[in-house]
Amino acid sequence: MVDENASNDGPMVNGPCQSGSGCPGTSTCTNGALQCVHQVGARVSCGSATDVVCANATAACKADGTLAACQSPVVGPETCNGCDDDRDGVVDNAPGSSAPLQRECESTAGMCPGSQQACMKETVNGYTTRYWSACTSLAESCNGLDDDCDGSIDEGNICRVAEQVCSCQPRTCAQQGKNCGVIEDGCGWPMDCGTCGSGAVCGGGGTPNVCAGICTPLPQAQACQGKCGTVSNGCTGFYACGGCNAPQTCGGGGAPNVCGCTPSPYATACAGKNCGSVPDLCGGTYVCGSTGACTSPQTCGGGGSPNVCGCTIIPSATACAGKNCGSVSNGCGGSYVCGSCSGVNSCGGGGTANVCGCTPMSVAEACEEQECGAATNGCGANVSCGTCFPGTTCKGGICQGNPDGVSDEPVSR
Repeated sequence: MVDENASNDGPMVNGPCQSGSGCPGTSTCTNGALQCVHQVGARVSCGSATDVVCANATAACKADGTLAACQSPVVGPETCNGCDDDRDGVVDNAPGSSAPLQRECESTAGMCPGSQQACMKETVNGYTTRYWSACTSLAESCNGLDDDCDGSIDEGNICRVAEQVCSCQPRTCAQQGKNCGVIEDGCGWPMDCGTCGSGAVCGGGGTPNVCAGICTPLPQAQACQGKCGTVSNGCTGFYACGGCNAPQTCGGGGAPNVCGCTPSPYATACAGKNCGSVPDLCGGTYVCGSTGACTSPQTCGGGGSPNVCGCTIIPSATACAGKNCGSVSNGCGGSYVCGSCSGVNSCGGGGTANVCGCTPMSVAEACEEQECGAATNGCGANVSCGTCFPGTTCKGGICQGNPDGVSDEPVSR
């Protein structure tokens, strides 16, 4: 087993670690290199003195150690504060979409219909702030409203001129999309739009001065089924349907108010990598390279870079430790020469690879062609091959002559 922990036969760990965003994790040896495996879903504080967001904000940790959207402690309508107030996974967005949050402008004279301002984010001199943009409003018209949002209503004699000639054109109930109750005609005069028929109520659908049946809000369980973030209750109210489990975000898969995740493209996830598996940031993985494996002697991360094929060369002193001759591998396809032997010694001759030594011959091997005298054992020493009987002499390892009084007998003993 590679990278095992001898105490429990599991993966090698090297204590706690933490990402630059503050996400906790455990340093784990993976494919020959230590990597911080972060605790997905762990919540840490977010925002700072230079990036002010809503009070007591926290964010969930993602697999790559970065943070999901900052969220306020209590679920509520989205506001321009750098936090995901409605828990749909997106910060400062319009309900049910990823578009920036917008609102209708208001002046000292009241709301300004048709006007608009957007939630803005700006970083100046290292400080990030969020604010409402300048108001984009309509031109003033004679309708009893502050159209241009300057704090004045129907100013500039837009409704009457000095000659007391009426310049205001009244608008009918139909033109204003109304069909019941009393409304203004746009020129400051009341106008009766009638009553509703049986079973209908004026404003019953949530729209003032429009006939409709009495609106009954959907139960929250029904309105929120399969949904996240803020959704309509079918009338004029809204429900907060909650957030999503990391790595999914509300609308992250492209469908508004549905939990989803758009995986990181393969080319992006595996950029600069050619082996092993990498996360797609949506709970899945990609295998980098054609097979995910490396060609021996390289291993994935073996050169010190995660998910990159490589090999760390063994130092010469380590490779040749306890050896004094021959060639040994450097662990990466090369070799070192650890020395050479002299005299009767040969490399590995004593039975140990890459160590100078000599294995002596047995007496039988050394004296194979001798019956007397001495013979070398091949390692610098001599062995006795026997002696001759009296009356004979040892010449060239062979007993010659006849023993005294003996014939046709062996001449050595």
